[in-house]
Amino acid sequence: LIKILTHETCRISWVSSNFSIYFNQTLLHNFQNFVTETQRQPREDDAPRPRVVGAHPGARRAPRRPALPVRERRSHSVLSGAQLARAKGVPLYQLYDPKCGSVEFGHKQYYALEWSERGTGMGDGALVTDTEMFAELVAARAGTFHYYFVYDEPIARAADGGQGSGWFAVTPSLPTGAPLDALVCQTVLAKCLGPLPRWRSVLEVAHRTGYNLLHFTPLQVLGASDSSYSIADQLKLDPRYDDPVTGREATFADVQNLITTMHEEWQMMAICDVVLNHTANETAWLRTHRDASYNCANCPHLRPAAVLDALLARLTADVADGLVPAVCGSLPARLDSPHQLDALRPELERRLCDARLHEFFCCDVDALSAAFLQRAATNERPLVARYFTLPELPDLRHYEDFIYGDQGCEVMAHNGWVMNADPLRDFAAREEDGRVYLRRELIAWGDSVKLRYGAAPEDSPFLWEHMRRYVELTARVFDGLRLDNCHSTPLHVAEHLLQCGRRVKPDLYVVAELFTNCDRLDNIFVNRLGITSLIRGAFRAPAGGARAARAGVAHAALLDLTHDNPSPVTRRSVFDLLPTAALVAAAACAVGSTRGYDDLVPHHVNVRARVPLAESAVFERATGDGRATELHFRGLAPGDVVALRVRPEPATAAALAALAPLTGAPAPLTGAPAPDPLRLAPALADLTLSDFNVLLYCCEAEERERCGGGVYDVPGAGPLAYAGLAGAHAELEPLALADDLAHPLCANLRAGDWLPDYTWRRLEDDQRLAPVAALYREALQPLAALPRFLVPCYFELVVRALYTAVRAAALARLGGAARGSRFARELALTSVQLTGGRPSAPLPRAPGAASLSAGLPHFAVGYMRCWGRDTFIALRGAFLLTGREADARAHILAFAASLRHGLIPNLLDGGRNARYNCRDAGVVFRERNAGRQIDAHMTDKGFNVQIGIDPETGFPFGGNDANCGTWMDKMGSSERAGNRGRPATPRDGSAVELVALAYSTAAWLAAEHRAARYPHPGLARRHRDGGVSAWTWPQWAERVRRSFERHFWVPPAPSAADARPDLVHRRAIYKDSHGASQPWADYQLRCNFPVAMAVAPDLFEARHAWAALETAGRLLAGPLGLKTLDPADWNYRGDYDNSDDGVDPSVAHGFNYHQGPEWVWPLGFYLRARLEVARRLGRSQAGAVLAALGPLLRELRGSPWRGLPELTGAGGAYCRDSCRTQFRTSTGNNYFAGFYNLIYFSRAKQQYQYKISIESTI
Repeated sequence: LIKILTHETCRISWVSSNFSIYFNQTLLHNFQNFVTETQRQPREDDAPRPRVVGAHPGARRAPRRPALPVRERRSHSVLSGAQLARAKGVPLYQLYDPKCGSVEFGHKQYYALEWSERGTGMGDGALVTDTEMFAELVAARAGTFHYYFVYDEPIARAADGGQGSGWFAVTPSLPTGAPLDALVCQTVLAKCLGPLPRWRSVLEVAHRTGYNLLHFTPLQVLGASDSSYSIADQLKLDPRYDDPVTGREATFADVQNLITTMHEEWQMMAICDVVLNHTANETAWLRTHRDASYNCANCPHLRPAAVLDALLARLTADVADGLVPAVCGSLPARLDSPHQLDALRPELERRLCDARLHEFFCCDVDALSAAFLQRAATNERPLVARYFTLPELPDLRHYEDFIYGDQGCEVMAHNGWVMNADPLRDFAAREEDGRVYLRRELIAWGDSVKLRYGAAPEDSPFLWEHMRRYVELTARVFDGLRLDNCHSTPLHVAEHLLQCGRRVKPDLYVVAELFTNCDRLDNIFVNRLGITSLIRGAFRAPAGGARAARAGVAHAALLDLTHDNPSPVTRRSVFDLLPTAALVAAAACAVGSTRGYDDLVPHHVNVRARVPLAESAVFERATGDGRATELHFRGLAPGDVVALRVRPEPATAAALAALAPLTGAPAPLTGAPAPDPLRLAPALADLTLSDFNVLLYCCEAEERERCGGGVYDVPGAGPLAYAGLAGAHAELEPLALADDLAHPLCANLRAGDWLPDYTWRRLEDDQRLAPVAALYREALQPLAALPRFLVPCYFELVVRALYTAVRAAALARLGGAARGSRFARELALTSVQLTGGRPSAPLPRAPGAASLSAGLPHFAVGYMRCWGRDTFIALRGAFLLTGREADARAHILAFAASLRHGLIPNLLDGGRNARYNCRDAGVVFRERNAGRQIDAHMTDKGFNVQIGIDPETGFPFGGNDANCGTWMDKMGSSERAGNRGRPATPRDGSAVELVALAYSTAAWLAAEHRAARYPHPGLARRHRDGGVSAWTWPQWAERVRRSFERHFWVPPAPSAADARPDLVHRRAIYKDSHGASQPWADYQLRCNFPVAMAVAPDLFEARHAWAALETAGRLLAGPLGLKTLDPADWNYRGDYDNSDDGVDPSVAHGFNYHQGPEWVWPLGFYLRARLEVARRLGRSQAGAVLAALGPLLRELRGSPWRGLPELTGAGGAYCRDSCRTQFRTSTGNNYFAGFYNLIYFSRAKQQYQYKISIESTI
């Protein structure tokens, strides 16, 4: 990411977004967000090797040492992300020189930059990841500058330009102080201004009609065609500007004095064209400096084309003289019918045959003949455009001798443009085929010669020096340059000459006429040349046309008419001028026009035409008093123009002034405090995270319970996701990016102040939040005084400022992962989003504490809000890694207080009607309150719960085919389809993730007992005969470990160890369960074994684990989550629809909830497992993991719920019945984000561990 600002406060920052060079140097695609352009290795004939200045750690890199194991690495001193980048040698170099530096062609003196950390200044415990590193450069000079970086290679690679590079542009400060979007430009044809002494009075009209930028066509001596862009002498002012009264010769100094006056008195700027790619045929120095043009002496490949050009010129002359025979007499000079063109064909074929062009190339006669569309043939208007400057000679033989003789240097190629050509290639050069002229593909400008610069100044020393003086002269006189036909100017030439211009005037404003028809090519020109504004014309857009808004590559200057276009009066209608001008004026960018458009001139003032000067008159401008002013105009003739300016009402002006601070300065890149224009910090200082839950979030059900209201319902668009600021911000953010003012929300804001009032009124009755509501009201109050069409824009501005301030304050209350990467911060906020005080869902023993929601909007309030399994899957990511230990303690104790049968409840319901339908202990019981009170669909058998530990394997087992005691707990409910009371996924027996959790628990208790933090050495079982069996914790863990691979691994090839080879459907996987009542269910490929692998990696043989992960990645991984079932399984149904009331039992009432839909929460465990297994095998997966997290970050930022969904349909498709944000999904992956920071930035594990006394919990 490169952040560019105006250069008074310019802070250019390279942020290593979405790449991990420290851990994986092979995944080059992870650098795509780091550079603006990634290059191949430069060729030997590229620019000279750069000189690197400044010491950099990467320049003297120590020999690489073997990577330390993770556990060993933790015991060493902590390295920051920036230190890791430096240690691995990722030097970054840039071309910006604080001093002006040299502008010699090919000069490349680079300066090394140091890496910094975004976490600086954030306090103790701040996490810094590789996605947060940046290198900062304060630029005080405008221009465009190259940068490159090198990684994982010897430092010698730096001399070749690096492995990735790009350009950054610093925009200039305009001399009048106007921002770029406030520029209003008018093009004036300089040759129509008359003598220089009268320019001030002529140009004052533009000043008084509101223009603040004048664009002059070239002022230099013009060629014989009198075209404004056919310059005969680039260093001399045209004599037409001399004073005819005194005879005084006008000079560029006089022009500069006039422009200085414009600055001081009118606050107007002036720019002028520079024409670098061609010169007039009459240019004197072309005769003395033959290397400056493409002629038949230095470019012999053009000779056949010149011969053809001469042949066609001779044919034109003969047609004009009536010498071309036809069927009946001679061919007329006026060709106005197809049969006359057909009559020309035999003569053309004969002459082409005589010319023996086939000796050079084969010629497509049909293609050439089709080009003869001119109606009248004269020497001034030939049948086809002339491509070369040629004298008049009697016949083709003389032409050929002239072209191939010593005089061939006088046969010079004209310039022009080629449709659909690559602007980065020189169409006249031999290296790029050079057949454009022969094929007659050029749209030629017959009055101009194409200039030949070559690859470097040595190829044409005079031309380079002459044009340098020309550019420096123009830059010295004017505030900016307009690059005429920028797409036809060699890029390296324009780059060097603009450097020369910026040396004369550092704040040079550069405008370009750039038409490449490709954003990628536009971007190259903009980056390399430092173009400030691109010219775009409204006249080229279809009348009434609409196009999709999209991000541009550079600042735009939109003109209602450029000087190259005909008058709309002739092409459209006189009624088209005013609405087009209004639309252009409304554009949020710099705008402009051409002199004559505002005056309704009904014809095209052509840049090539000779325009006689005549007097015109204007009437005096006047202003009236009072709210109503009646204007009477006298003596107005048709075509006269009246300009009126209407100022805003005082109340509106005051409102705009009050809102101005919200436009604000950019947020700091380091940890420095962000500006607080709304003065919210004192009011937010004493709030709790539950208060921030109200300020930012609260879905419909939560808001109704809190205050009796609900979320804001936008007519035509539906309700917002949240009542808090996140709801409005999530809706407004994409509208602002797309400039979608037609959205129903914008229409609602224009219609009334209901949403602004709702924003603060929902808080005013809350005693704790009333001060914040008052500040909200103060910030939103100026909107009522604005014109209604401005309200959407400024409401978005205020909401963005409020949301940013409140969000930052909420993050400041959190710790740990909330100070990590951007992804971790977004996930940490879901802890605030899903935790709040809800009276209908209290925590036992802590009724005033905030409770967790399992997901929104379906599990927001009441008995369905808080679930045991979801809570403890997400507990570490939601509370421990974010520093919310008190909330973690409250939830642990609340569930412990509801302990029964050795089980914590799966559904808490405040401890009143808790459900214990999950398996984690050795008990046999029938559920309390069995029946419809706790489950309306389960059969009687399903309420019988039997759970135990297998004495042979140590695996926990339980359940039956009538209940579903794991997280895959869908119970059928459709009478019509016949699946009522039947679980979709019983998963009875020993589920793989429960076995791993039992092992992890036993191993942990063993460690706690050894450390004297837990008094019990193991577990004991009393048999019916009175005997006792006892296991210590290490014995239980070892029994599970020895048995696991034997009972769960399915090898890639058939083996004698296969218990049921007839049931094996997939190989190189881990079974989903062991000992199921339906044996085939054991062999299903599901997303549960990666969970087991993440929590108990020691159970898995590393090579087997990697093979299984590869299988899961190939078959189960989706864009956001993991499929819950193998797509090849006969039960697979990938799309969940809970409202399906059909007769298909496999999907009715959402029976396939866990039979294929892609659940998001297991993805975090899958990625953790990949990291851990790769570490054990000595591999690196950090780059691949970061790439996999990219879609999750996009979903977090793009979802109106600002969270990760519960599940998706097949291929990541949207699922309407899924929770839009779910606790275990978001914070389960947050746990992963914290794990990532722990492992790869060697943060002390202890700072995240929450030590809980087992005795107090029990």
